[in-house]
Amino acid sequence: MWHFARPPERFSLYRMIRAAILSLALILAGCTSVRGYGPQGYAIPADRDMRIVVMRPDVEVGLLNAGGVIEPRVDWTEEAQTNLLSGLAANLSERGASMVLLPDQQGDAARLVADYERLHMAVAMSIAEFRYGSERLPTKGEEGFDWTLGPGAARIGELGGGNYALFLTARDSFSSDERVALQVLGWAGCLIGLCFAPSGGQRFAYVSLVELETGDIVWFNILSSSVGDIRSPEGARSTVDSLLREMPTRAGEADAS
Repeated sequence: MWHFARPPERFSLYRMIRAAILSLALILAGCTSVRGYGPQGYAIPADRDMRIVVMRPDVEVGLLNAGGVIEPRVDWTEEAQTNLLSGLAANLSERGASMVLLPDQQGDAARLVADYERLHMAVAMSIAEFRYGSERLPTKGEEGFDWTLGPGAARIGELGGGNYALFLTARDSFSSDERVALQVLGWAGCLIGLCFAPSGGQRFAYVSLVELETGDIVWFNILSSSVGDIRSPEGARSTVDSLLREMPTRAGEADAS
């Protein structure tokens, strides 16, 4: 059975990714924004069965207090994890792809999985910073997308029995009553020219699809939203559907819903 507490060594990387995505949220317009990338011209062969190994989701939901600090809530996090996994299973089934939850591993296999989770987080941080931000790496032009975890990722396929891996990270927060009161007071101040309304809760999520034979990240998407609730089955399914809408399936096809 999976245990979802985030190890301490992953926290600094998470904060760096969150900072990059927060910067992205200032660029993207609207209440909900999604923007995905993949290698130009990449297509999944029509005769290839998609067996997707879903890695341990990295999910955290918390309460945004009056001081602007997010206090993690274990009960909310567990609800969100369960509902996101159900949403993933339903979405992938409708696409004709089989989904395999990577079981808990022991010994060397457990260390291997943890290493690739950390590696993916570091690569995702680079994608968020250099693909979605204002900077571009000199070797990665506007059309290029060649991020990879390396061919060693094939070991994940051996452990899970799949040919693709899906990594999902999600963060959600909800304003406390005190935070809401400050927001109301701040917006009221706007009426007399003294705007200081603090921000409310925000949802961020990103997902990537990895071709395990090569280790290449063949598709990556980020979602930023100020609406919705991944603690509920409906909200989690909506988030999953938004994240996976443009994920390639067969020969370049994507979900048309």
